[in-house]
Amino acid sequence: MKKLFPALSVLACILSACTSSPSTTDRHVFVVRHAEKCTLPADDPPLTPAGRQRSQDLIGALATEDIGAVYSTPFVRTLETVTPIAEERGLDIIRTPMFSGFVQALADTARASTENGILVSGHSNTVARLVNVLVGTDYPDLDESVYDLLYVVTLRADSTERVEVRTYGGPSMGVADCRNRSQEPQLAPGLSVETGPV
Repeated sequence: MKKLFPALSVLACILSACTSSPSTTDRHVFVVRHAEKCTLPADDPPLTPAGRQRSQDLIGALATEDIGAVYSTPFVRTLETVTPIAEERGLDIIRTPMFSGFVQALADTARASTENGILVSGHSNTVARLVNVLVGTDYPDLDESVYDLLYVVTLRADSTERVEVRTYGGPSMGVADCRNRSQEPQLAPGLSVETGPV
């Protein structure tokens, strides 16, 4: 009988581990505003040199994170912000058209996704709103001068969502005149951009 107790103890530990919520069930949504932008063209400007550097810094900021999908609004500045990390991960960028209610639709897509990690590139008036819909927080829209925030939303199977606000790259820089820059996002050869469901 003495030999039975250790065996039962091991069995109890195994059963306990199986019934608890393992950390691998956590899924993450990483939300950033596009990096620093040029002043022209006014309707769809590209990134400044500082913004392009920040897009590279995003690779390091998320180096240890599992990302299986990248979403971006269909503008040059948001696409350029996530192009380097999408290229580095071998992922397509999924465009999210900005129709009325698209933030809620994107949040629904994130919740329904089976990916462990999703990266979203948005704007000063969409980033906090997406986080608020996902977590139930009340963050205000970002100030126009802020580019260095990274919101990390954790979606858990037990619905105990939480959010962590980080910074990445250098201090936020202002806009700049970039008259000689192409209006087209600097997509790497072979990197495609898909139209998403939201």
